[in-house]
Amino acid sequence: MIIFDRFLCCIKLKTFGKFFGWIGAVFSIMTAYALFLVASGRKTTGQNVSDHMFYGKDLSIEDFYYYTWLLIGLLLIIAILHIMLICGIKFLKSILILPYVVLSIILTASAICILPSKIHERKDNTYYAYFIVASIFTLIVSVYFSLCVYSLHQLVKYEEKRKKMYRNPDTIYIAPLSMKDYY
Repeated sequence: MIIFDRFLCCIKLKTFGKFFGWIGAVFSIMTAYALFLVASGRKTTGQNVSDHMFYGKDLSIEDFYYYTWLLIGLLLIIAILHIMLICGIKFLKSILILPYVVLSIILTASAICILPSKIHERKDNTYYAYFIVASIFTLIVSVYFSLCVYSLHQLVKYEEKRKKMYRNPDTIYIAPLSMKDYY
């Protein structure tokens, strides 16, 4: 079922998907490259990585490089998922969009699980109300984004099905969807 037909009431879902696909792929690759430069740099032995970066936890250099390489791998996988999103939209293949739907649902679920624990972990009360408002706003945006990605998947699936029904799919105009076609 298509929940939204536009992102923020003004951008078509396909344009939204292509935009976030390109932005996500470029930033994932750039971040992975920056981390690669950090990980391939000169290793210093016998020193711990700066404690203030990790909330006072001791982290050895070996652990730091292990986690850096693990993060590089995850970023490259995320870049591949973004590229699959772009290809799924371009070639009307809903199966290529499905991994991105799963990724957005996992990220939304992690935001739902992590943010309340961070609220209880907060020790200073100076910006406590702002932190709660920001957390609620983050959850709302994350759920909306996941619903838009799911709607994009359903839209491409519907257009893929319509494309198979016609003889010459290159000359067909795909009309706006009506919800009665889905039930």
